[in-house]
Amino acid sequence: MTDLWSQGFDRCTGLVSIVIPVYNQWAYTQACLGSLTEHTRVRYEVVVVDNASSDGTGEHLRQRDGDDGRLRVIANATNEGFTIAANQGMRACEGDFVVLLNNDTTVTSGWLEGLLHVAGSDDGIGIVGPKILSPETGMIQTIGGLIFRKGGVQAPPGQGMPPDAPGLQHPFDVQYAEGSCMLIKRSVIDAIGYLDETFAPAYYEDTDYCFRAREAGFRVMYSPYSQIWHHSAVTSDAVKREDSAFNEVAHRNDRIFKERWSHRFW
Repeated sequence: MTDLWSQGFDRCTGLVSIVIPVYNQWAYTQACLGSLTEHTRVRYEVVVVDNASSDGTGEHLRQRDGDDGRLRVIANATNEGFTIAANQGMRACEGDFVVLLNNDTTVTSGWLEGLLHVAGSDDGIGIVGPKILSPETGMIQTIGGLIFRKGGVQAPPGQGMPPDAPGLQHPFDVQYAEGSCMLIKRSVIDAIGYLDETFAPAYYEDTDYCFRAREAGFRVMYSPYSQIWHHSAVTSDAVKREDSAFNEVAHRNDRIFKERWSHRFW
C-alpha cells in the first residue's frame, strides 16, 4: 500500500464527515468505530444514524457520544432502512467530503487519505470508492462496478482476485462505487442532492446516485490506495430474517434502476 503521508500528501485539510447507518449488530459497529479511531489521521466527524436498534446499540452509542467529541448520534423511532438513514446523516453533516460507510466494515491505515488523494487529483472527480476486501477470504470483494446492457449488473471487476492483482493498482473510472464505502465531494451533493428515497429502504440507491453524479458531469473513481474490510450484508440479512417482504425490495429496485438508466448502460 502506498504511504501517501511519506510522499508529502497534503490534500487532507478539509473536514470529512463519515455517515454510518446502523440497525443492531453492535459488535460490528463497535469494531468499525474502533478502526476509525485507530486508522483515521484526517480531521473527521462521525454521524451514526441508529434505526431503532433493540440490542443495546443505542445505549452504547449514547455513552460513546458523551466520550467522543467527533461522534454525533441520530436516533430513529423506527427502522427507516439504509437509504433514508444515510440521507439523514448526510443532511446533518458539515464536512467538505462525506463518506457513506457500512457498520460491518473496518478500515485500514491510510484508507481515508487514499480516497482523498484520488478525489483531489482532478476537480472533475466527484465520488471515489476503495478496494473492498472480504475478511473471510482476504480477496477483493469489489472495487466498484461496470454495468452492461445485456444482463444488468455484472460481477464487480476484480471480484475474488488478490489485493495486489495486476491491473488494479492504479486509479480508474468506474460506473459506480458501493455505498458500503463511498466518498462524495460536497460539490456533488450541492449539484444533485441526496440519495433517491424511491429506492428505500435499501438497494441500488448508491448505484443510482453514482449514475446521477456522472450525468451531472462528475467522474466516479476507484482508488487502489484505500483498503477496507467488509463483512457484507450483515444488517440486510438480519432484516430479511425479521421481514420476509424485504427480499422483494432488491427485485423491485432492480426494475426501477434498469427502467431509469438503460439508455446509459455501456
